Amino acid sequence: MPSRNKNRPILKIPLTPTDKIIEGITLLILFFILSYTYYSYTSLPEIIPVHFNYEGRIDTHGHKSSIWGLPICSILLYLFMTIINRYPQFFNYPEEITDENAEDQYTMGTKIVRYLKLSVVVIFGILVFYIVRIA
Repeated sequence: MPSRNKNRPILKIPLTPTDKIIEGITLLILFFILSYTYYSYTSLPEIIPVHFNYEGRIDTHGHKSSIWGLPICSILLYLFMTIINRYPQFFNYPEEITDENAEDQYTMGTKIVRYLKLSVVVIFGILVFYIVRIA
């Protein structure tokens, strides 16, 4: 089956001031996650909660070094979403992309990924904060 995005226009979507603010907030939260993990690490007990059930109760414990998995994962996801956001022509869209609607569709697509990136980083930040507070 041939790729449907083969003939899509390739455009560079400029960042709006709001986009820049969202990117800045995301980077600040990412920095907070790393800093908070680094400064909290020495005060953590050797065994910390690493998994919570759907009710929020701890159901698995692990070594305190496992706390680094969340910041590392958030950095990797941030980088992945930043890279894919440079290629909106490969996104899946609900309508056919034409020369006339490409800029609008790509702009919406990149905004969705940008807000998703912010959401993922916020969730990982909450998890790190929650685990450190409980430990």
